Amino acid sequence: AERLFGIFPDAKILIIIRNQIDTLQSMYTFMLMHLGKNINLSYGGPSVQTFERWITEQESFMSRSFISTLNYYEFITKYWQLFGREKVTVLFFEDLVSSPDLFFDKMADYFDVDEIDMNSNKSVPKRNKGASSKELFSYRIRKGLFPHQSFSKYLSLFMTKVWRRYLEKDVGSVRHELSQDTQARLQDYFREGNRRLQEELNVDLAEYKFIL
Repeated sequence: AERLFGIFPDAKILIIIRNQIDTLQSMYTFMLMHLGKNINLSYGGPSVQTFERWITEQESFMSRSFISTLNYYEFITKYWQLFGREKVTVLFFEDLVSSPDLFFDKMADYFDVDEIDMNSNKSVPKRNKGASSKELFSYRIRKGLFPHQSFSKYLSLFMTKVWRRYLEKDVGSVRHELSQDTQARLQDYFREGNRRLQEELNVDLAEYKFIL
């Protein structure tokens, strides 16, 4: 925030947030699909073999973990202090998914630009489709047994496509499980900041499934 303010002190800041549990689920899936490679070590140093282990190992270096970046109240407050509240707005990823037209109308209004025509982008395919349970199982096996092997080079293009179609069935339906103790620790970590943010924004964060 300080560096941005030093370069662009008159900038208008848009911050998009998503409830923390869904964000952790998404980041873990992303890391697992990349077999834990080429990821900032502070986000992925811990094991990606299970969601539970990834979370608990991050807790040993919480101050520089991915989890800590989801303390929204803390970093949004910094932007308010530097740029002023009138130059910082917060939108929700959940609205982008459920009501994209309304989301982009809010964004266009904030930046005082022409409305964004979502119909012109209907032909653009969704690239981040999540992962299926079969894919995640395959990634875990590869990560554990063959972390440096790419099997696609041993298969024909046809077989690779068949294999991908099989793995991609039920894409986006996976939820990673956490123990009740770990869930409770995450709730304790995020609750107070979320309550303060809810009060400051005057928005019902429970609508977006934030921890409160």
